[in-house]
Amino acid sequence: MDKNTIDILIDKKNIIRPVLFWETNNMNYSELFNASFNLSNKIGDIENNKIIILNNNKITTIIALFAIWFVGKTAVLIDNYNKKNLKSLCNFFETNTIFSDEIEEIEYNNLNLNMFKITVDTSAKKYTENTNYLNCDEAIILSTSGSTNNPRYVVITHKNILITLENLKLRFKINKKTHELVIFPLSSVSSLITQILAVIYVGGSLTLYNDKFIPKKIFNIIVEKQITITGLTPTALNICTRNLDISKYNLSNLEAILVGGEKASREVMNLLSDSFCNTKIVQSYGLTETCGMITGGLIDDYPIESVGKIFDNTEIKILNENKIECKDNELGEIWIKGEQVTFGYYKNSILNKEVFFEDGILTGDIGYIDKFKNLYITSRKKNVIIISGKKIFPEEVEECIMQIPEVKNVVVYNGDTIKKIPQIWAQIELYQKKCPINEIDIMKICMENLPPYKCPKKIILTESINLVGMGKKRRYDI
Repeated sequence: MDKNTIDILIDKKNIIRPVLFWETNNMNYSELFNASFNLSNKIGDIENNKIIILNNNKITTIIALFAIWFVGKTAVLIDNYNKKNLKSLCNFFETNTIFSDEIEEIEYNNLNLNMFKITVDTSAKKYTENTNYLNCDEAIILSTSGSTNNPRYVVITHKNILITLENLKLRFKINKKTHELVIFPLSSVSSLITQILAVIYVGGSLTLYNDKFIPKKIFNIIVEKQITITGLTPTALNICTRNLDISKYNLSNLEAILVGGEKASREVMNLLSDSFCNTKIVQSYGLTETCGMITGGLIDDYPIESVGKIFDNTEIKILNENKIECKDNELGEIWIKGEQVTFGYYKNSILNKEVFFEDGILTGDIGYIDKFKNLYITSRKKNVIIISGKKIFPEEVEECIMQIPEVKNVVVYNGDTIKKIPQIWAQIELYQKKCPINEIDIMKICMENLPPYKCPKKIILTESINLVGMGKKRRYDI
């Protein structure tokens, strides 16, 4: 196995097969190697162990990432930045070195920062092998906040990444013929590691989508580029099927769509499978803290509402509130252990003590394992609403409301944050503003299909549901 993630590119430095497509452009493996190596030569000798990349979801982010690994440094991907918080971010990560391709557009005066313009020079230069990069264990620091606004920074090592890449190669059968569409931000673990690095690892190709979430445009790209695999959240994919006539698209090359990021019900998964007759729709599961996917795959079949079996070199348990292992089909918190599990959050010892337990991680996700060792996700622990001692999973209420044909999307959450008395609220987006259904009708349908204590106390009709970057529903700060 390679010792450092940069080796997956060095091994392909003479390959002229295309690796990246974006807009009307493309780049082959040799050009990606040259661009990354040439940029690394501009860095020189710097004292900082970490280098910040101001991510703009373009190919320059990938080039800068490999360039940083060439010189044996740790990359820090930052999405949301401005003049006010950039200096504090540099102080937090103990660096003043930054990569950006938009230097002219940002005011850095008086910040005393060492700025590098990301240039794309694909000309071949003499490459002298330098193994100094092997001295750096930490590959990248990514932020994770799920559906909240409070980012935590996860430290991912080269070992974490390389173990994950080999798992993905085996479980999802990706190879040189794979052409994957990357839709969501490059700073997410699913896009960066599960898709981009995994496909580069096997020598395949990638198309980068860098636009607003427009279902029609996405599926036109899938057809035009002959995409073989892509990934979406169930919410995002459901929006696609409800806005498009999928049967009109030639998806003969699309082998699989990986569904993850949030829970998907059996009803939604069946609907998606029916919409994509010749494409395999599979759920998978993973976290930034587990360096991406740790379950599922295309090598075996499992129930459509399950996220599949755990990877071979990973251990999983379902723990109750006393951290005692649950029996089959018994709900509890998911605990994961394995070499791809990261060792902690950057500068957050308090959270590390709460989350990391017995050399594994308490995920905060609620689920269970059946007798065949398939994993099922029920909810996030923090999403659960407790009313009169009874636990309500918002996803269950959402599944009921989504059965209403006029409903385009819904998010259920604890709405009363003032009196501190838990209440179920539902924010609903309809297909049409002038719709023949109203709040009373929706409430009636809920009463007919749910126990009274699970029915929303309040229903709010809205023009759009607020989704976070990965297409997940935001249940907080609504």
